[in-house]
Amino acid sequence: MAKITVDLGAPIKRLSTGIAGLDDMLYGGIPEGSQNMIIGDSGSGKTLLSFQIAYNAARSGIPATILTIDQTANDLLRNALSAFPGFTDAKELMDKGLLNIVEMELLEEFKSRESITYFISEIVKGVRMNDSKLLVFDSLSVLRALSADDRSFTRMVNYMVESFHNIDLTSIITMEVPPTSGDSAKIPGLYEESMFDGVIRLSNMKRAGATEHLTSVIKLRFSKYKSSTTPLEITPNGVIVRNRQASL
Repeated sequence: MAKITVDLGAPIKRLSTGIAGLDDMLYGGIPEGSQNMIIGDSGSGKTLLSFQIAYNAARSGIPATILTIDQTANDLLRNALSAFPGFTDAKELMDKGLLNIVEMELLEEFKSRESITYFISEIVKGVRMNDSKLLVFDSLSVLRALSADDRSFTRMVNYMVESFHNIDLTSIITMEVPPTSGDSAKIPGLYEESMFDGVIRLSNMKRAGATEHLTSVIKLRFSKYKSSTTPLEITPNGVIVRNRQASL
């Protein structure tokens, strides 16, 4: 039997989220060049968490683009700064071109391969124009509504992920999923969840009449991660992920 040699390659380079507790769960951050999802039910903090990761990257000198398709760029920024009034330098980062918020006009419906190809190529063009190393895409749920069926939706997402991978872009893509999904990595409407390198799940839990936000890392390809469910708190100075396992 021939001996098999495994090339482990260079150590994984990571992009810090700038959130200590989350970086701890990810063993230092998101692997560079990986394609990731933040999924969760409505109001669980997907947009705010992804905004903060992009903001923190920009503050560290890494150009980041937030692409929004379910609200205007002004609305996204206004809502984020309303939640995080401590992010006083966000507009300065935008003026410097380190933090870019782009709203994208959608076609009425993605009926053909050509329409899908054009849509993804416009995203890639915008990322290159801004020289961004990190892309936040908010939200994939809108694309599902405009796709003819699950197969078309999967084809679009697969092409998107491949395109981002080909330009060595690190991406974070949000998607709303029903709370009944539990900790499963299965994404509604997608045939192949394996196309994503990482999946972070956010959820809400009612405790004594109050809502507690929780986060867990479901998947992180080729990398260590901590899978325990951990409390997440949204504060005026940003998201805090607590370094303790939640008692469920």
